[in-house]
This record gives sequence, C-alpha cells and structure tokens, in this order.
Amino acid sequence: MHVLMSLMTGVGIAFLMLAALLAHEAISSDENTPAVSLRNMFQTAVTRTVLGFDRDVIFGAAVPAVLFLVLPGAALLNAVLGGSPFLLICYLLMAGSTFVHMLLVGRAGAVTALLAGLTAVLALFVLPYYAVWSLTSHMLKGSPAEGAVSGLLIAMILYAANAGVWTLLHAAPDTGSDGWAYRFTGAALAALPFGYLLYWFVVFGSVLAGVDLEQLRGWGSLIVFSVGLAICAGLFKAVLDAGARCQRGSYTAALGSGGIGALAILAAHAVH
Repeated sequence: MHVLMSLMTGVGIAFLMLAALLAHEAISSDENTPAVSLRNMFQTAVTRTVLGFDRDVIFGAAVPAVLFLVLPGAALLNAVLGGSPFLLICYLLMAGSTFVHMLLVGRAGAVTALLAGLTAVLALFVLPYYAVWSLTSHMLKGSPAEGAVSGLLIAMILYAANAGVWTLLHAAPDTGSDGWAYRFTGAALAALPFGYLLYWFVVFGSVLAGVDLEQLRGWGSLIVFSVGLAICAGLFKAVLDAGARCQRGSYTAALGSGGIGALAILAAHAVH
C-alpha cells in the first residue's frame, strides 16, 4: 500500500500544480505562459519518443538498434551461458522467414504477406515484451542494486517494445493522427519506461535509506507503479491539452485538474 499511497499523493500534487498553471493561463494576456511552455515541452517529448519516433534522428535509430541488435545479441549470449534458447530460436526463425519472403517476392502473395505479418508481430511485440518479462522476473529475485542498474537496459527494451506497438497500431494509412485517445496513448507509452525505471530506483533508494519496503518487491507493485504512472501521464497531457482550446477551456481544465488532484490525495489518505 505504501507504493500506491506515494504514487497517488505525487499525482495529486502534480495535478494541483497543473490546475494553478491553467488558472494562470486563463486570466493572463501573455501568450507565453508557463502552461504554454510546459505544453510545448510535453508535446515535443512525446512526439520525439513515440508519436514520430521514426522521424527522429536519435530515437529513430535507437529502436531498431535495440530490437535487431541488442536483443539478438543478448539472446545469443544468454543461450551460450546456458540460459533459455527461446529468444535465439525465435530470432533464427525470423531470419529464416525473411529469407523465404525474399525468395517468394512476386509469387505466393498470401504466403509472403502472412510471413511478413508474423515477423513484424514477433519482432515488434512478442519478443521485446517477452524479454522484459523474463529479465524482470530475474531482477525481482536479485538485489535492489542489481535491479537499479539492469533496470535501465530493461527500460530501453520496454521503450522499444512500446514504439513497436505504436508502429503496429498506426500501420494503416487511414489511422487517426489526432484526438484524445491518440494523444493519451502516446503519452502513456512514452511514460511507461520511465515509470518502470523509477520503480527500481524507489526500491533501491528505500534500501539505502534503511527503510524496509520488502512489500515493494513483486509484480503487483511494479505493475501498479509503472502502469499507474503511465496512465497518469496520459491523463495529465490530456488535461493540459484541453486547456489550450480557449480561455473557457483553460478555466474548465483548471477545475478538472484541481478536482483530480484533490481526489488523488484523498484516495491516498484513504488507502493509508
């Protein structure tokens, strides 16, 4: 319950601060308010990391490097050291599928389409999330220091997996590129790796501080913390964007943000 209470308290404070920024934006005649700057920075971060990662110089190169260099290399090393060969076998099957696809170009269209689809789902969805699950299961049994160090690598894999999911969701040319759900999903996927990494540092920090938070160690706390933070980030961006519509929108968004913040803090005390 400690992790849930801390998360909700932090979320409540963040939304109360956002309410103050939106209220200031509603009454200010200045076009460059702190809320506008925060909105632009948030949008830039989400666009570069998820919404348009394939057009970004850094993240556009990082995602395929993780999926097609780091993960296969880790799978090979793990198999050589006596670990499960599942990932390595899957990557070998993908390589074989790609080779067959090249041989059948121009012929057997249904077969090549099926092979391409299966390879894409494996590479962008199944294998990276399986790697996150497998590595995390190992980290939960290790020391908090090991988790904090290895958590960075796993967070990178999780980010690449999220980017792969975004690619699959928006593969169709007529996929919507705006709207509340679009922005919410992008922000949540961008925040999830940060929530995952922050979880490990919270666990490690509790050990350094001499606080016994053994109940934090487990899938339940990890999922609540990281997924909860991702959902809150998506909601935060949705409220922040709602305030950009007009002056009345800023007032409404400020009231909504203040309500969310107050409810989160009250819920945190109720859990406690």
